Amino acid sequence: MPGRHVGHRTAACIVMAATLSCLLAAPASAGPRWFGVQRLVGAALVAAGGVALQQGFDYRDQSDRFHERARLATDTAEQARLGELSDNRSVKSQVTWALAGSLALGGVRLLATAPMPDVPKANSTATAARRQSGPARPAVAGLVRPGQVGLRLRLSF
Repeated sequence: MPGRHVGHRTAACIVMAATLSCLLAAPASAGPRWFGVQRLVGAALVAAGGVALQQGFDYRDQSDRFHERARLATDTAEQARLGELSDNRSVKSQVTWALAGSLALGGVRLLATAPMPDVPKANSTATAARRQSGPARPAVAGLVRPGQVGLRLRLSF
């Protein structure tokens, strides 16, 4: 039954393509700054989630094939080996689906929170004053606490 899940794959690919085209389609009035880094990383994460979803379906198909072969096997050792392979692929499919969901969710979050290029800010006078004074520079500070070492990136808006 290798083609059993073809409908699911096709539907997943159509939904992924439609979502990406809707999220990434630039309106005619948008300038060249429509694609920012955050938007591109978000789109890449959504696409990676789609690829992981497809891989999860492939693992599930492999698990089903191993399970069927284990059911038909006559040797007990072969049944145990194929059963173990089936369980392995089943776990891999579930983990891959969880990964796909988290990647897609992170990508959609980045896409949804990406700044729009022509949307005025609520506090436009402060924003205008900051823009006149020069580009915003991110502040990088070291973060050292007991049991933790890291960097903190802060950017004023």
